[in-house]
Amino acid sequence: MARGRFDNEHNPVAGIDLGTTYSCAARWDGRSPDIYQGLDKRENKPEIPSVVYWDEANQPIVGSIAYNRYLEDPENGVVEIKREMGNAPYRVTARGNAYTPAQVSSLILGKIREEIYGKFPAGAFSFGGVVVTHPFYFKGPQIEDTAKAAELAGLNLLGLVPEPVAAALAYTLYYLKDHLQPGKPETLLVFDLGGGTFDTTLFELKETHEKLSFKGLSTSGDAKLGGMDFNRALMDYVLQKENLNLEDLGGKVRLRAKARLEQGVDLLKRELSVLERSNLIVPDLIPGKHIDREVSRAEFERIFCGEEGGRNFYGDIQTIVRETLRKGGNARVDRVLLVGGSTRIELLKKRLIPELLPGVQIYSNISESLAVAMGAALYAAYLDKRLAYDKEIEILPPGYAHALGIKTNGGRFTEIIKSNSPLPATYSQVFITPEDNCKFLSIEVYEGEGERIAEGLQSGKLMQRGRIEVNDLCPHRKGELEINVRLTVARSDQIGVHVEVFHKKKKIKEIDEDLRREA
Repeated sequence: MARGRFDNEHNPVAGIDLGTTYSCAARWDGRSPDIYQGLDKRENKPEIPSVVYWDEANQPIVGSIAYNRYLEDPENGVVEIKREMGNAPYRVTARGNAYTPAQVSSLILGKIREEIYGKFPAGAFSFGGVVVTHPFYFKGPQIEDTAKAAELAGLNLLGLVPEPVAAALAYTLYYLKDHLQPGKPETLLVFDLGGGTFDTTLFELKETHEKLSFKGLSTSGDAKLGGMDFNRALMDYVLQKENLNLEDLGGKVRLRAKARLEQGVDLLKRELSVLERSNLIVPDLIPGKHIDREVSRAEFERIFCGEEGGRNFYGDIQTIVRETLRKGGNARVDRVLLVGGSTRIELLKKRLIPELLPGVQIYSNISESLAVAMGAALYAAYLDKRLAYDKEIEILPPGYAHALGIKTNGGRFTEIIKSNSPLPATYSQVFITPEDNCKFLSIEVYEGEGERIAEGLQSGKLMQRGRIEVNDLCPHRKGELEINVRLTVARSDQIGVHVEVFHKKKKIKEIDEDLRREA
């Protein structure tokens, strides 16, 4: 039960959904999650655009004002920084300064903190603790960057929680709890499609007299699939129909035109979720050229399905859902929970999900955009012993979401631990030296999927987790040395590498290290 000594007004625990396009926050008020309103003063909405712009004095601005300035001056602002989390070399450059993805994300979190603290007199408010969310399909470096952003923002971080887990908590405790039969498991598919990422996670939900258990069965996703991609496909379609090529323009003019057109197509996409047709109006996109074009929902759906020559988002989403179901043993799905603003697209609710899961119950009772923050606040209350729920909440992840392996001859990615392996996981594989007299070995460990390292790094499907150097090897012929590489993963930020080198059955080297992320 909740303890009376907690002040949930002036010293609450909170959950923050750090999103690709929008972010929001909720506190635990002692009875339920309470969404913080007006984080973006200009729009007076609970969601604040995840946009940062540096003004002429090199001061960062966050939110809708930042977005409006970004439209006019894209060189000194950034959108979608969440997509670059974990990308160690990536830097945002503005006003002559460079910022890492974690530093930019910390400005968004810091803005949320500042707005909430600003609702109270100085010294009258402080967070008792905060939970920040991340996509389930984030790789280890991306999760580490999320934690680092919270630290840089000065938040007392109670923990991180995957977005689908947070959403499932919100739905279960407030909409499904009275419908569950004690002891009888149900299977939930959390379908989380936001502005920049897509996750599907399969849970077995079971409530007993002592415990509410979320047992993860499988997960799949794409960290670069979401509403911003749909916007760009729609933008390309409009440019083609208007016979316009923005690439021929000068740098600043091109960036400004693209930013303004993206703003227009984002509004158009949202309107087509509720209307059969709407107009895209962008005055003076470039000098002397206005756009005023009617687009129908049917046109957008053709674009979404790749029928106009672009990416087939419909097919990609289908593939990811099928992969999740396959990894989960094709369990019968009782309920689908819709999370993320992009799930408002009619084609998904009316066609894609019913095709894959005929007759399944689809839930979107909570705002698709706010469910994750609400669930994160619930989880924060549980971690801080404030939740008025007398049962243990058990969250058993479906295993490590990604494969782990090493770079082998020819720049190939060789899996050692397969994706969705139950944690803790320990697997090993034996390799041989590819040439005569190798004096040292560099064992590079990667996480993700793909056949070739270079292509995987470029697409973001692979990320390097670290490197182990094995030096001073004895002279030998090709294939004479056997290298036994054992990987152990307990959680996203804890990967161990054990290397044993044998020459003619005799162990000549042994290295045991915990990986540290490369700068």
